[in-house]
Amino acid sequence: MPVPQETPYIEHVGNGVTVTFAYPFTLLRLADLVVKVGGVTQTTGYIVSGSTVGGSVIFNVPPAAGIRVELLREIALERKDDYQENGDFLANTVDMDFDRIWQALQGHLLRLGGALRAPYPEQIQILPAAEARAEHLLMFGEDGEPTATPFTVSQVASAVAASYNGAPSADAISFFQLASGAVVRSIQSKLRETTSALDFGVDTTGATTADAALLSWAAAATSEGVIGPGYYRLVSGNIPIAAGARITIAPGAVFDLSGAPAGTALFSIAGSAGSFVNLTADAAKNATSVSIAAGAEAGFAAGDLVQVVSESVYDAGWSNAKFGEHREVLSVASGVVTFTGPLRGGPYTTAASAKIRKITPVRNVSIDFGGAYLIGSDNPAVGHRPIRLDRVMNCDVRGLRARHCADSAIEIRNSINVRVRDVDVSDCLNASSGYGLNVVGCCEDILLDGGVFRRCRHAATTSTPSGDYGIIRGLTRQNSVSYDTVNSGDAWDTHANVEDLTDINLRSYNSSSAGFNYECSSFQAIGCKSYKSASSGFRVSLGSTVEKSRAKLVSCESDQASIGFDLRPATALNSTESEFAHVTDCVARNASSSGLICGNSTLGATAFTTKGLRISGGHYDGNSASGSIMIQYDTPDVDIEGVLAFVRSVSGSGIQCRCDRPSVSKARVRWLVSGANGTSSSAAVRFTDCSSPFVDGLHVDAPLATSGARAVRATGTTSGVRARGTVAPALATIYDLSAAAGSIVDDDWAGNVTIAAGVVAVPHGGIRMLTVDTEASAATDDLDTINGGVPGQLIAVKTFTSTRDVVLKDGTGNMQLGADITIGDNTDSVTLVWTGTYWLRAGGFSDN
Repeated sequence: MPVPQETPYIEHVGNGVTVTFAYPFTLLRLADLVVKVGGVTQTTGYIVSGSTVGGSVIFNVPPAAGIRVELLREIALERKDDYQENGDFLANTVDMDFDRIWQALQGHLLRLGGALRAPYPEQIQILPAAEARAEHLLMFGEDGEPTATPFTVSQVASAVAASYNGAPSADAISFFQLASGAVVRSIQSKLRETTSALDFGVDTTGATTADAALLSWAAAATSEGVIGPGYYRLVSGNIPIAAGARITIAPGAVFDLSGAPAGTALFSIAGSAGSFVNLTADAAKNATSVSIAAGAEAGFAAGDLVQVVSESVYDAGWSNAKFGEHREVLSVASGVVTFTGPLRGGPYTTAASAKIRKITPVRNVSIDFGGAYLIGSDNPAVGHRPIRLDRVMNCDVRGLRARHCADSAIEIRNSINVRVRDVDVSDCLNASSGYGLNVVGCCEDILLDGGVFRRCRHAATTSTPSGDYGIIRGLTRQNSVSYDTVNSGDAWDTHANVEDLTDINLRSYNSSSAGFNYECSSFQAIGCKSYKSASSGFRVSLGSTVEKSRAKLVSCESDQASIGFDLRPATALNSTESEFAHVTDCVARNASSSGLICGNSTLGATAFTTKGLRISGGHYDGNSASGSIMIQYDTPDVDIEGVLAFVRSVSGSGIQCRCDRPSVSKARVRWLVSGANGTSSSAAVRFTDCSSPFVDGLHVDAPLATSGARAVRATGTTSGVRARGTVAPALATIYDLSAAAGSIVDDDWAGNVTIAAGVVAVPHGGIRMLTVDTEASAATDDLDTINGGVPGQLIAVKTFTSTRDVVLKDGTGNMQLGADITIGDNTDSVTLVWTGTYWLRAGGFSDN
């Protein structure tokens, strides 16, 4: 008969009741059926009921509940039939014989299914000989081939036994990394790659202090250190971290420093500084070496990091602001230390006690707080902080959460290349030093990225305490936000010891002073925003330290501040050395005073020679008579282009300049009040005490009543206004330049004047046609003098109406005509030219 494809095995589970268990496969002989209960072959206690295909096993006693019942066909690999030569070859006998062969093969395949096999057709190597693998464990190498472990069963047993006896045991167990080139080492060395605070018995409940255990842990954690979740109470803190250490803290960790002394930090990472060696000669800026006493160079070597300093104070407002910088030593020779790059500061003079010292920083430290939380004292007079970095190099800090850090939460001092990311600090409430981040002294390449600061005096600041030298260079703060500063603090603050500051996408909400305060040599702020500040949105004090001041504000925004953008001279820095200040595409909304002021009036007429002040794009609105945009005092060569100025004061100006050579082009001014009359101060653009101002392409929207308001107005000692292209359809009079001698309006060539006591005035130097009316509408009136005009200006003089005669008097005033000329018809005119002293007749016609 045919042999079906089948698995000659079935498994059942007893329940203590059932006695009959079926099998589905074929049996040629009942003796081929093997019955197992609980893994034990049964020879009695059951009967088999069934035919060739399928049947049942019936037990005398039901198997117990949960026990396994196995039924399988097992055929011995033998053949008992013996075929004789020339004997019978019966089909039934032969067929049965062949069927048993196939059933035996099915049983053999079933046995192979229980063996450890490689995938078909993969082949594996032969195991080592018995004597080579004796007492060893089976393992698979990096190529997947089976082999024996290098350690024996006895070694494993000894290690396990030793562990129960309290002796170190992991050294007896090998570890093998499954990769090319890997070597065998002990489990102990593998485990010691990471040092856990739990290894030193730290209390994770806060019942006892954690200081001693964490100090021991930190001393051992020279590569990878871990602090797990828990509540850690510290009373002394200041845990040092070793150079090269990578510290990882679990998110569930809480550190409580509220009982520690003032000034305590959780982690205090500090390098060291050697003794100062005085310079023996002055070192200029850009010098590549310094001179010291012969023999003193022995304290320095190639590759050393050194600090060059001077007692010169570069900021009179900060007595501790002294020159200093880090350099790397290239080589040393007798009395000379040479650097890998030039000095950026200086000069470093012997008169100012210039000197040099070796710095040994803590290098390559990484601390990932992982969202761990630090709690300081809620007493504002007691300062605690999560971390203090002093003389470190190449350091990463991230994931910090801290509250009640009355002093600076994160302090970076005299360090190079430090990155602080993803921190959340709140309630730094100390009235003088409640800072989220404080960068101090001589630092380079410092980054803050992703910080949230709540209820701090300053979210971030810089400072120059006593004993620290140097300027901060390359400070970047980005993608961070400040909420609700306290104690009259500016949210984002800098002081005079900063050059090359970059602020990107910072936010200030509800500052108790300014949203942003820049008192530094050079900076750029890009995409920063201040919302609701008690003082200015952006306060910029321009001055210089070593480099000339360079200030850029790009796409920044102020909303609800007294002054949106307040650019002023620094009171202590060298304000005459500012190179440029650019304000591009910025926005000031809802300013209670001006949207933008350059040269703050509260400082008086302080010398402020900021060169290259450029305001382009953006819009500004203010509620001050001074102007939505006001440029005042000694700020020469101001360029204002493409701005939109909103005026919320009836008597206010859109743009007011009090400086030399201001230029206003393509600006648009709109009053946000309507119905009321303008005043004598109302002007879209107002020049006060200016020389040679220029306005081009001005567009004015004036919904207020037209009386008094002007598009361009000159007051004070302003002179030489040049204007063109003004569009102001709502204003009856566009220009009021009568007080500005030598002014020219290219597109306002006609003027109307009335004689007063024999005198009229040319409105400006661009007038080409002057229409003159008699005083009190008299039938005739003498004109003796024409004031105003610019040398070479030509004007055609005509009468207002044919019913009134205007008599130009020769020699009575400032006209030399050869004879009196009467203009009695408004179709007649006389052309005059101004020489600078007299008006002379140049042509024209009159038939009277």
